[in-house]
Amino acid sequence: MQQKYLAEIRERFSVPLRQFALQPGEIRGLDLLIELGEQLYGPGRVESPALTLKA
Repeated sequence: MQQKYLAEIRERFSVPLRQFALQPGEIRGLDLLIELGEQLYGPGRVESPALTLKA
């Protein structure tokens, strides 16, 4: 069903397109965002913004 829309996105926009599996629930909170980032980019490639903030 979504293949049609994904093809249209590829045609209209010249940006990288990343896909991930349907998640069991809503992606909310920093921990789930980091987990999703690791699914997309690989383990250890995503950092918590809280760890990189400088006072």
